[in-house]
Amino acid sequence: YWPAFADLYDQPWETLGSLNSAMLEVTVRCLGITTRLEWSSRLNVAGESTERLANLCRAVGADEYLSGAYAVAAYLDPEVL
Repeated sequence: YWPAFADLYDQPWETLGSLNSAMLEVTVRCLGITTRLEWSSRLNVAGESTERLANLCRAVGADEYLSGAYAVAAYLDPEVL
C-alpha cells in the first residue's frame, strides 16, 4: 500500500482536513471498500442539529438512519428523522 500513501506525503497540504480526506479515500481504495464517500461540506445542506442530519440523509438518498440509543436519548430528535 505504500506507493499510494507515498503520493500523499509528496504533496503540500494546506489544511489537515484535506490531508485527512485524501488519506481516507486512499485507505478505502486500498482496502477494497466500494462504499461511496460523501463530504457534508460539499452537499450545500441547510439546517442545524437533527434537522441538518435529516437533510444530509435526504441529500444522499438515504431512507433510513441508524444510531445508537444514547444519541436518541441525548441529542437527536426522532420526530425530525
